[in-house]
Amino acid sequence: MAHPAGCQPILILDVFEHAFMIDYGLKRADYIEAFFKNIDWPAAEAVFRHAIASNPNIALARFGLATMLLNQDRLAEGFAQLRLARELDPMSPLINALEANYLFEAGRTDEAHARLNRAFDIAPTFWLAHDVLGVLELKQGRVDAGFAAMRRAVELADGSTRASAVLGGYLARHGHVDEAVVILKQLHELA
Repeated sequence: MAHPAGCQPILILDVFEHAFMIDYGLKRADYIEAFFKNIDWPAAEAVFRHAIASNPNIALARFGLATMLLNQDRLAEGFAQLRLARELDPMSPLINALEANYLFEAGRTDEAHARLNRAFDIAPTFWLAHDVLGVLELKQGRVDAGFAAMRRAVELADGSTRASAVLGGYLARHGHVDEAVVILKQLHELA
C-alpha cells in the first residue's frame, strides 16, 4: 500500500464493506470508532517519542506524533510538534498542506491559508494540496471552487485513489449522487 509521501504506513484501517459488514452491518462509523478505541495510544506515542529521542531531526517522526496528538484533541502539543516538523523540513508540501488542514479545523483560517499557499509555492502540482484546498473551500461554502480543486487533485494524483475517494464522498454529501456512484464503481474496479 502506498503513502502520498512515499512513507511506510504504520497503521492501516480497512474501511471497505467486507471488513465490517458481518459485525456492524452498514454502520461504518461504529466500526471506525471501535477500531480507534482499541489502539494502545500511549504505546503509539511512546514509539514516536522514542524515534524523536533517537534522532530529534526526523521531521516525519515529529509529523506523525503531531498528527496523533491533534487527532486526540491535544492541540497545543500537536501544533508544537507540527511546527517543529515544518522547521525541520520547510520544503515539505505534505507537512505544509496537512498543517493547513489542521489549522483550519482549529479555526485558524488565516494561518491555514498561509500554510496552504506555502505548499503551493513549494509544489504547485502536489495533488494533496489541491485536495486540502477543495475541502477548505467546501467547508467555507464555496462549493464550485471546492469541487474544482478536488477534481484537479484527482487529475494530479497519478493513480492514488485517495483523491477520488475524497471527491466521491463530498459529491455524495452535496447531493451529486450519480457522479459519486460513478467514482465508487471506478474505485471498486481498482480494489
